[in-house]
Amino acid sequence: MAYQPFIFVHSGDFHLESPFSGVTDIPEGLADILLESPYRAAERVFQTVLAEEASFLVLCGDLLDPVRAGPRAVAFLAAQFERLAASGVPVYWAGGRIDSPDRWPSAVRLPDSVHVFPVGQMTEWFFEQGPVRVARLVGASRTRGQSVGRGTERIAKEECFSVAVGHGRVARRRAKGGAIDYWALGGRHRAETLRSASPVVHYAGSPQGRRPSHGGEHGCTVVRVDEDGHVRLDRVLTDEVRWLEENVELEAGADLRELEAALDERMQGLLGGASERTLLVSWTVRGAARLLVQLTDPGTTSRLLGGLRERYGGADPAAWSVSLEVDASAPLPSDWHEEDTVRGDFLRAASEFRADADRSLQWRTFLPSGPLGEELAAVVEGDGAERERIVRQAALLGAGLLSGEEPQS
Repeated sequence: MAYQPFIFVHSGDFHLESPFSGVTDIPEGLADILLESPYRAAERVFQTVLAEEASFLVLCGDLLDPVRAGPRAVAFLAAQFERLAASGVPVYWAGGRIDSPDRWPSAVRLPDSVHVFPVGQMTEWFFEQGPVRVARLVGASRTRGQSVGRGTERIAKEECFSVAVGHGRVARRRAKGGAIDYWALGGRHRAETLRSASPVVHYAGSPQGRRPSHGGEHGCTVVRVDEDGHVRLDRVLTDEVRWLEENVELEAGADLRELEAALDERMQGLLGGASERTLLVSWTVRGAARLLVQLTDPGTTSRLLGGLRERYGGADPAAWSVSLEVDASAPLPSDWHEEDTVRGDFLRAASEFRADADRSLQWRTFLPSGPLGEELAAVVEGDGAERERIVRQAALLGAGLLSGEEPQS
């Protein structure tokens, strides 16, 4: 079957109502950048549509909660829709968890070129160029408890490319075949292609990450369809601010001066590849156990973190160090476990707790009383990996507190 070649842009999950979280003590100038970055990233999505001369834009939910985001976000989105309407570019929008069509303010009229899929009712529109039907778009805004694409298995194959639009998960049986050529999905903040062969199943991700768990690149997807119906996905990066998780591993015998030099070297490399983006970096130090013990001292980590912030937090572009933590998985020196000291006694006790997974850590003594404390204790005691991590962390912290006789670099 021969198709009319065309291009469209797939995006969603703007979350204009959602502020940044997981970062503190930032200077005023950087705070302004964080506040504006979701808008700038979203604006770049619309710029991409025009720059690529795309036929249309597909939006897959969670653009904004109108109440929490406020008038500014609503006006911003309406203005972007008008911008595309002025260029004759339609928008196909399926609502997600927070942007159900009935939540859009009735006083703010959307252009006729914005097609909003109703809630829970599969609807189809056709994108046409003159007398030619170029693409069919089918979908529905999200309904609680209902997977994406319900009803698509009953639709007939068209003589044009078919795009299913929705927010959430699509049942595997629906995504394997049928009349759909491309599944445009929202609901995941990182871009992901679940299926690259026809039908293509793709999450475009969010244009801008908001917290440390949203690390890495963010953008929108340009979808290019050729005359044979083959799809090529091109990522366009839109993020103004990028979260990064960086590991620094040091060899045995390394000291604090070498660690500081390694952090500087890595940071300069990150800035070199930042492409004018602001960076928010969470550091994890791995390697030499004797050095890691020194880093359990809050004053030491505070000095290192403060130095990084002073040297790079005011740069242009800026790189703000969010945190500096140690990886407690490195084994502590065996001779420490064997010594006849309070530190040795403590480490031997910690090893016994690690060896006996059924031995209670008696967390309830240190947790708040009531349902919250019970819930936290149940999480720790019911998760073997979390229990192991906490015991290792406690062993490292205890070794640091009991190592006053160790020389400090």
